[in-house]
Amino acid sequence: MGWVEALMSKLYNPTQVYRILIPERWVRRQYQGDNDAPPARFMRPLFQAFAESHLDGPGLSAHATDMVLFMPFLHWDLQRRHEWRTKTMEALHPGTSLAPPTWTTDEQKDGSLLSSYLWDHHPRHLLHPRRSLYQYYHHAFQHYHRAIFTRDRDGDQVVSRFQRTKRVDSQMHVLTVVDQLWLSVLIGPSGQAYTVISCFPQTESRKTPDPEGVSDVLQQVNLHLLTDPFIDQVSL
Repeated sequence: MGWVEALMSKLYNPTQVYRILIPERWVRRQYQGDNDAPPARFMRPLFQAFAESHLDGPGLSAHATDMVLFMPFLHWDLQRRHEWRTKTMEALHPGTSLAPPTWTTDEQKDGSLLSSYLWDHHPRHLLHPRRSLYQYYHHAFQHYHRAIFTRDRDGDQVVSRFQRTKRVDSQMHVLTVVDQLWLSVLIGPSGQAYTVISCFPQTESRKTPDPEGVSDVLQQVNLHLLTDPFIDQVSL
């Protein structure tokens, strides 16, 4: 959340930033739960159209509106990467003495992100990590350990059982996960979409079953935005 606030402050004056990021559609949307577990962090789903970013702009169409969207969506991840991420989160907990798993070159970026932001002292800087289906459905577990470690349940997904039946290479086993999409579309003085801010995970490793990036949501959305003649400027 802190990154979005920093970006907004570069694009708009303080009054406009406050109008866009009012608590009802920003800080009050964040859910953190009572168990202090990273899988319990998410933005409550919301779609809202509003006209705030350029209320004082001359000649602005009365029908021009900004838009904000928070929503969960299904994606997939390599099972071994999900297990590595889960072990890393457990090892990074302030109350544990566990050593984090080693990082490969492909895991360096993700590991650095977890180390820096998983337990930031500022609540608006806390990282919202990718979750398995089971972690998504049971984010309200009161016991921290149960909220994090769901390996047995994760391995019982339909896709997991299918891969075992077909004897798919275990290094390429995939897992259904839940990601978040944060999207803000803000109009400019002309009344057209001027700034698009999107925040959600992308494919983190090159060693993926999808080398062409067909299922990389960020890549596909960027491609659409860059070829859309109605968008004057895209800021990510």
